[in-house]
Amino acid sequence: MQVFSTVDVAAAAKLDAWNKLCSSLYNPLDIEPMDREAFAGRMEILYDDLFRVTRFTSAPVHMNRTRARTRHATGTSLTVFLRLTGEAQFMLSDRDVTTRPGDFMLLDAHTPFGCRAEQGTSALAIGLPDHLLSAHLPNVGRVVGRVMDGGADLNACIAATMRTIASQAAAGRAPSLNLARGLLELISASCAEVEAQAEPVSPSVQRWRRRIAAYVGTHLRDPELTPARIATALNISQRYLRLLQSEDGETIAQQILRLRLEEGARCLLNPGWNAISITELAHHWGFEDSGYFARRFKERFGVTPSAYRAGAIARC
Repeated sequence: MQVFSTVDVAAAAKLDAWNKLCSSLYNPLDIEPMDREAFAGRMEILYDDLFRVTRFTSAPVHMNRTRARTRHATGTSLTVFLRLTGEAQFMLSDRDVTTRPGDFMLLDAHTPFGCRAEQGTSALAIGLPDHLLSAHLPNVGRVVGRVMDGGADLNACIAATMRTIASQAAAGRAPSLNLARGLLELISASCAEVEAQAEPVSPSVQRWRRRIAAYVGTHLRDPELTPARIATALNISQRYLRLLQSEDGETIAQQILRLRLEEGARCLLNPGWNAISITELAHHWGFEDSGYFARRFKERFGVTPSAYRAGAIARC
């Protein structure tokens, strides 16, 4: 077992060392602590051979993996995270989800996300390579970004299997490959169970959702874009508009805000926009108040727009 702790690192180098370690284990990430001076992290690499087993503890942080970062992803294809303590909110391209102690979540190397852990948090992570996925979980896309409730019976078995794998590794015994295969089979069964309970979406609802998405995409820069305006333009009631979106777990207003913030972040990473001020960029994407844009941007990505741009320039 290998152990890394920021306690052993000079204060000025702690964050850089932690970023490099996490990026090497979980593919490229940008991590920003909520309190740089008080930041502390501990990583235990329990096993790293046929697959990877790690356990980590961290002070409150914001994490971000941009689409640009995913282009440099290598190695492990899927990582299963079991939340041990604390809560963490993940911001994905199509929804926000929260993991609590006992819950687990799956992320692949090519999915952009933001994560906000406002409490101290710890998690167990098992990274699984391609050859296991193709045999036991071929349709990875259906599980990525999905939070599994640790209170469900089948999911409790998954959490127990993960803890058994970690216990074997911590005791110095190579975890059984059959356990890793069994873990994937359980995850696949859990996903199938959730999907079986979901009601199918009718073709009519699918068509309406495509029309809504197209209208939002076309008018995203318009500061007057509101649910009321969308409903009027599509000749439907606001109530029906809410019903169409209710199963997605994201309201129209939330979707508009998320898309605008993501477009703003994309522009901040683009050198061609470096001469454009933050205020101009905010107005370009439909924000009438640049201060509001900055506040919501920091909530989602963990840093201010200026710091986000500065970090992108520094990495060039």
